[in-house]
Amino acid sequence: MTKVRKLFTTLILSVILITSFSGCDNGVKPMDMLTKSSINISAANCARGYLQAIFTYDENLFMACFPEDAYDRFRGPEYFKSLCEITDASEFTFLGTRNGAVRPIGEAEDTLFKDTAIRIASVHGVDENSITDIQVVNTKVYFSSDGKNFSNDCYVMVYKSNNFWYAFELETPEEETDS
Repeated sequence: MTKVRKLFTTLILSVILITSFSGCDNGVKPMDMLTKSSINISAANCARGYLQAIFTYDENLFMACFPEDAYDRFRGPEYFKSLCEITDASEFTFLGTRNGAVRPIGEAEDTLFKDTAIRIASVHGVDENSITDIQVVNTKVYFSSDGKNFSNDCYVMVYKSNNFWYAFELETPEEETDS
């Protein structure tokens, strides 16, 4: 929980710092909001849906980012509520998300991939052999405040199991670049 709290605190502080230095969004706009039915079809959609759910306080959308029964098994409503409380910044309005760069976590035979699949399987209760792809997705999150638009990059680890994409956890930029 502390890691997640730290990540979201960093995210909100980054947005505040961005507002201090720039009001420019370079004309790039967020993509359309996602629905539950579009979450699990791609790595990018899963990462975007995960962040959208947190910033719009949509627990049903958040639940769609995880395998069936995994939500209650490992995190549940209290976890979702705590994420929403951490990200509550009433002076900002969430505008949406946009796909960014994707970084694969090795190949299926690599030690990093296997170790990450084992960790995911232990937390989500999925068969580690069903995990065929793991990626860290850089997703830009857009906000507005006082008539100005701002954005910040977030990194979400996602994985593919049985042909569906699921969210695993937030990553820090350091984890994203050091792995």
